[in-house]
Amino acid sequence: MSLTDTPSEIIGLVRRCNEGDEQAWEQFYARYVGMVSRVARRYSTHVSRDLEDIVQEAFVHIFNALKNYDTGRPLDPFVLEITRNVCIGCLRRDAAEKRGGGNPGRLSLDPHDTTDDEGAVVLSSNADNAETALMKAQEARLVR
Repeated sequence: MSLTDTPSEIIGLVRRCNEGDEQAWEQFYARYVGMVSRVARRYSTHVSRDLEDIVQEAFVHIFNALKNYDTGRPLDPFVLEITRNVCIGCLRRDAAEKRGGGNPGRLSLDPHDTTDDEGAVVLSSNADNAETALMKAQEARLVR
C-alpha cells in the first residue's frame, strides 16, 4: 500500500486489521510508523519517555481505536489525533510526576495522610506484600 491509496483500499485495510489479519497490521504499521514517529518526536523532547515508547503506546491506542473508526472520514487525521492525544497524555503524566502526583499505580503508602477518608489506606501497586503494608498502616493509625 502506498500513501496515495484510494479510500476503498484504506477501508479494506482497516477492515482486514479489525478482522485480525496480521499482514494487514504490518501494512498499517508500515504506512503510519513514519507519521506517528514524527509527531512523537515533536513531543518527546518535552517528556522523559523514550521516543520508541511513545510510538509503541500510540500504536496500541490506534489499534484499539481502529474498531471505532468511521470509514466515512479520512484515516490520516484519525491516526494523527490519537497520536497527539497519547503525546499530550505523556506530557501530563510527566508534569504530574514532577509535582509528586500522577500515576495512581505509584502512590505511596502514608499512614499519616489525613486527606483520605477516615480509615482509608492508599497502597502502592508496587508493594511487595500489600497485606503487610496494610497491616503496618493500620497499626500506625491505631498508635496515632
